[in-house]
Amino acid sequence: MACVGLFGTAFVMGMLCVASKGWLLDPPRDELEAWSQAAHIYFPLWCLNGFLQSLGFPNLVAVTSGWVDADRRGLILGGRCRLTPS
Repeated sequence: MACVGLFGTAFVMGMLCVASKGWLLDPPRDELEAWSQAAHIYFPLWCLNGFLQSLGFPNLVAVTSGWVDADRRGLILGGRCRLTPS
């Protein structure tokens, strides 16, 4: 599932790039056409991107949590920075 999430996210981000460069579709001519294009292309791609990230990220956290001691897991995986030594 992690690979599906990662490769799917990469594919959707590539599709967003291709769509934004105007390689598949003509650029919008006015503001109304831009909103219409966003509603039909960009918003569904962003929703699909979020879904695919939700498939990959929890699995990767589960895998990488085994690499860290249990007493330091929240510090490492949570991203909290400790300023004073314990």
